[in-house]
Amino acid sequence: MGPLWDPLGVSALRRDRECEVRKGARFARQMDCPAFRFRKVGHDQSIPYKKYIMNTTETTSECIDRCNKLLRGERSAVETYAIAIEKFGDDPRVEKLKDICQEHRHSVSDLEKNIQDMGGDPDTDSGAWGGLAQAVQKSANLLGTQGALESLASGEKIGLKDYEKAIDSGKLMPECVELVRLQLIPRIESHLSILERLEERVD
Repeated sequence: MGPLWDPLGVSALRRDRECEVRKGARFARQMDCPAFRFRKVGHDQSIPYKKYIMNTTETTSECIDRCNKLLRGERSAVETYAIAIEKFGDDPRVEKLKDICQEHRHSVSDLEKNIQDMGGDPDTDSGAWGGLAQAVQKSANLLGTQGALESLASGEKIGLKDYEKAIDSGKLMPECVELVRLQLIPRIESHLSILERLEERVD
């Protein structure tokens, strides 16, 4: 008689341990972990199992790297809006900028948690928006609030492109794609709409 197959890959008593941490990275947290689902009962499947672990760990590492790049962009956004808020002073439109800045802080927290859930360490540096913080400051000094708003909109567009590139890269794990598509990108699209309306209100 041929070898028996375990369609679930692991008994109910072992389901909480089906995906262990390998080299500091969590992998395949779903209950139907393929590493177990396709193992033959009573047969040594160590070689394909190890290959699965290596492939999954590599995928997780790539996803962490991508998410850290996005995180650096969100940190830069927070810094940039902080400068703009200071430049706007008591302008009534500053409240909208504060709201956007707070949403970028939420995005920072979301990405940090996502990276930690994968077993990674969130980057503490900023990036992506590049020198836009200085551009906002210079624009506000030379061109007033109009120039600052245009610089902020440019930063949001850079962030949007980075999120779209991350999805198109195929390096993001499903839960990360869901976070980007359902939460992070809609926030940026909302910010662009708000900034456009604020530009129209420039005196």
